[in-house]
Amino acid sequence: MPELRQDPAGVAGGLMAVRRAQPAAGGAGGPSGRWWRGVASSHLGFLLLLAVLAGSLAGATILSYRTAVETADQLLWGQAMDVALAAEGAARRSGGDRQALQAVLDERRGGGVAYAAVAASDGTILAHTNARLVGGRLQDTRLAAAVAADQAQRARVELQTGEEVFEATIPIHGTAAGGAPRFLRVAVHAAVAERGVRTAEAQGAAVAALLALLAVLSVRQVRAARRALALERLAALGGMAAVLAHEIRNPLGAIKGLAQVLDERAQAGAPDRELTGTIVRETVRLERLVADLLAYARPHPPDRRPVDVAGAARRAAALLENEAAAAGAGIAVVAPSHPVVAWADPGQLTQLFTNLLLNAIQAMPGGGTVRVQVGPAGDAVHAIVEDDGPGIRPEDAAQLFEPFYTTKSKGTGLGLAICRRIAEAHGGRIALEPAAGPGARLRVELPAPPAPAARQSAADPFQLARGGRPAPRGAGLGNGALP
Repeated sequence: MPELRQDPAGVAGGLMAVRRAQPAAGGAGGPSGRWWRGVASSHLGFLLLLAVLAGSLAGATILSYRTAVETADQLLWGQAMDVALAAEGAARRSGGDRQALQAVLDERRGGGVAYAAVAASDGTILAHTNARLVGGRLQDTRLAAAVAADQAQRARVELQTGEEVFEATIPIHGTAAGGAPRFLRVAVHAAVAERGVRTAEAQGAAVAALLALLAVLSVRQVRAARRALALERLAALGGMAAVLAHEIRNPLGAIKGLAQVLDERAQAGAPDRELTGTIVRETVRLERLVADLLAYARPHPPDRRPVDVAGAARRAAALLENEAAAAGAGIAVVAPSHPVVAWADPGQLTQLFTNLLLNAIQAMPGGGTVRVQVGPAGDAVHAIVEDDGPGIRPEDAAQLFEPFYTTKSKGTGLGLAICRRIAEAHGGRIALEPAAGPGARLRVELPAPPAPAARQSAADPFQLARGGRPAPRGAGLGNGALP
């Protein structure tokens, strides 16, 4: 029986290598850590400055608009009061003579006045810029309010011509029968006085457009900063993963090899054989964890070629034959008789399906069937993976493809994150869809190959198989976020 020895120097050397790699990989004290903290603080300061400037600009624009509105109202009210003072002076001088009032209104006709009228408290029109309306009646709530309060009333009203005017109803006091007050109704054209308001509105629209542009640029700036931080952290994770993989894989391989030797030597049914089997299974799981970490931390650009999607799914199913049998699960790939070709990396596509199928198998501890349906989808190719498991809880759906998020006790949370990264690297997407039954339903969309490649692939289907390179067993397999 081989002798198992500890190697203190080797272990210590591995730990020192990891510790030496940590600052360079973006630790708190390393230059990379200081770099991304500086980026974050600079972007935060820029956004705060931008927010202050935008707030100041918006406040100044609002103040300018309010000032323009108030100025226009004052100008219009001044024109109305000018007519009222002239009418009241004529009433006092003539003892309330209607002809004197009519003369005053005739003098004010035009010059910004749309119309003017003098009415008694009961609404009878005593004088009007339109002489044909003299003797008629004014009956509206604005006159009634002026009579009741003996105070001026002002409002914006629309004429029958569609023009909006500034209208004022003002009590005038002069010598009249019984000493009853009379009321001047005057409407003033608002267009001239409100030119400043229109200018302020145009300035407000321009400022709003500018603020919207600044908001879009700010969002892009924030996203760029986040991408920069994510890339820096990913680089740090890649450095750590390389060191850890080097330090962990060698002893793992030795442990698994020795456990397999012991398993072969042990007799069937012996207690030692169960223990060695457990060692082998757990080392395989650790190998998968390291492979997942490397696959996520160090993605490779896809080497694209025409690939039969159904063939990649079947290769993944063959890799997981033992896992499916142990769980009592079956895998069914449904596809058209002709190749459904995607423009993808064969190895990465097999890895994607391996992760999806493994997640589906692990979601069905009581057995069931994993169904993979492949078919064309316009200018793309789709593959739908369904299982008979309990499905995805709504609270888990939003984080389903986030790295390191898992609901499993032994999961890494990288399986589906790797799937999303592979799909997006190919210009495709992966999404959770509502399932017809209780299980989960994931849809993968990948681009179809360019036309010449598609024609060549259809003419020589065997080229698809020759171009593929199945992922090695255990490489890139993950315990993803499926519950």
